[in-house]
Amino acid sequence: FYDPQRGYAARTFLDLQPVDPWDITAADLLSVTTLNVTAAPLAIRRLLGCSSPDDGPRRKVLAALAAVGDQAELADADAQMLQAGALLYTTVKTAIGTNPWVIASKLCARKRPALIPVRDRIVVHELGLTNRDFRTDWLVYRHLLGQHDLVEGLLRVTHTATEKNNADLSGLPTLRLLDPLLWT
Repeated sequence: FYDPQRGYAARTFLDLQPVDPWDITAADLLSVTTLNVTAAPLAIRRLLGCSSPDDGPRRKVLAALAAVGDQAELADADAQMLQAGALLYTTVKTAIGTNPWVIASKLCARKRPALIPVRDRIVVHELGLTNRDFRTDWLVYRHLLGQHDLVEGLLRVTHTATEKNNADLSGLPTLRLLDPLLWT
């Protein structure tokens, strides 16, 4: 899933340059397309601040992005950090507009890969979630990341994959290691 020599999306999603934790760029919007979603033209203009009627949505998204530390991890996040992450997600979702929840989830996951889960219909269904409140979904992910056996298993599989395929997975947040497990 993370092998850059294969046709999987994960490395491109995370590594497509430029990766700027404090800005929304065209590379961010292109990266989410690798996960089978696209932002509508108005959403692109709002997020990038180009030819939009005003730059209010972009300024709000960038302010929300700045409020969330780029090293925050879901497993360790306190209430204030979860609230900041939620504000980022809802602000991006509002800027996107039409059918925004999956695109917002994936864009926010690129910007804060250790804090914000990649949520889509497949994962929500597999986890038995109702998809009524992303905060509840995030708590399920947080609970999973708090399961020592699960995290140890992810780390073992990562170590094995690194040795077997000569691909360095050591810098990936645990939340991003959980993604392919849930999605597949």
